[in-house]
Amino acid sequence: MMAHFMAKFRHAEEFMRMPLHLEECREQLEEVLEEWILFRVHKNLDLPVIDGIELIIKEIV
Repeated sequence: MMAHFMAKFRHAEEFMRMPLHLEECREQLEEVLEEWILFRVHKNLDLPVIDGIELIIKEIV
């Protein structure tokens, strides 16, 4: 019996992967999180607090 892993990112509902290896699952989740953060920063959208971590983007003049 093969083990399967599932990765979901609740703030990006369209993301769901089911890779065969745990490390592949971690890599895909990290990639999606990075892209999601960059997209929200680019669009000047707030970033929600995730697991007690709050990222604050400041404009530099």
